[in-house]
Order: sequence, then structure tokens, then C-alpha cells
Amino acid sequence: QVEYSEACLRLKGLLDHLAPELLLQSPYSVFLEVHARISHMPTHRARKKTDRRFVDKMDEERFAVEKEFRDAIRRAATAIRDYDFSDRL
Repeated sequence: QVEYSEACLRLKGLLDHLAPELLLQSPYSVFLEVHARISHMPTHRARKKTDRRFVDKMDEERFAVEKEFRDAIRRAATAIRDYDFSDRL
């Protein structure tokens, strides 16, 4: 399990390669929207090297984005789970 924001980043990355046109369609466009809102935030090593107060501020911002889009993310995740990708593999 991952946080909603992490799921959006991962699913957007997968769709970029597998079916990029889906990112422009509802309900999948939420993955693109969340990515646009949080992609500036440091991750991994950069996060570890960043001032803790700044990281805390970014976490607050990320949690607010997750809360704002929670229902849309759930709908999109359910839809992508049920989407037939067999013709794209």
C-alpha cells in the first residue's frame, strides 16, 4: 500500500508509457492533476537532504492535495483496475 499521492505518481508514470491518452480522460486525469500539484516536491535523497521544516510544509501541502482529490483518486484507481489493457500489451 502507498499513499494516494504516491499512487498517482506511479500510475501516471505507467500510463505515460502504456496509454498516455487516458491521462486526458475522466476519471484518469486526476493522476495528471495530482502529479502537476506535487511534482515540485523533493523525494528520496533530495527529501533527506532538505530542511525538516520545509519537508513538513511540503507534507502538509501534499496531504491537502490528497484530501482534495481523495474521492476522484479512488474512482480512477477503481476504473484503472477494471480497464482492459490487453490490446496494449
